[in-house]
Amino acid sequence: MIEYERILRGVQVVSQVGSQIVSGSAVRFEGCGILLIGQSGTGKSDLCLRIIDAGGKLVVDDQAQIKRDESRLLAYCPPQLQGLLEVRGVGIMRFPSLPLVKLDFVIQLQGEPERLPDEQYWSMFGIALPLYKLCAKHTSAIAVLRQLCGLTHQEIKLLPNDQVLKNVAA
Repeated sequence: MIEYERILRGVQVVSQVGSQIVSGSAVRFEGCGILLIGQSGTGKSDLCLRIIDAGGKLVVDDQAQIKRDESRLLAYCPPQLQGLLEVRGVGIMRFPSLPLVKLDFVIQLQGEPERLPDEQYWSMFGIALPLYKLCAKHTSAIAVLRQLCGLTHQEIKLLPNDQVLKNVAA
């Protein structure tokens, strides 16, 4: 296997006109395009591996290129990194991958997320996508993603915190 750092040192990913490189990974899971962002060590590649294991497809690990296509955002992979995923403790592995995906929402990986967060968005090129914060190390991470994909397909809005509290009090 090739060392990941050597691959990254040897590859200079340059943004194409109208696109921007984001330190993140993109996957297609349960019919949704998901961009995973977060600081180094938050589990982006590990969660990608678990998504692949659960039936998802890799688009890009670590250096997602984002571009606007009319009213949507697309994530795609620089050709040099196509199908490559860093698997800690093993090295670089090659997986079947998709060349691009339409993004439906963004997951920001972090430590312990808030229990009842306010609605948040991540935007680029004037397009805002729902932003959810998760801990990749939680065993429920895949189940949460599956539920978020279900919400996206059904176009169900999450209840704002004040509405949740009213419903509980009633």
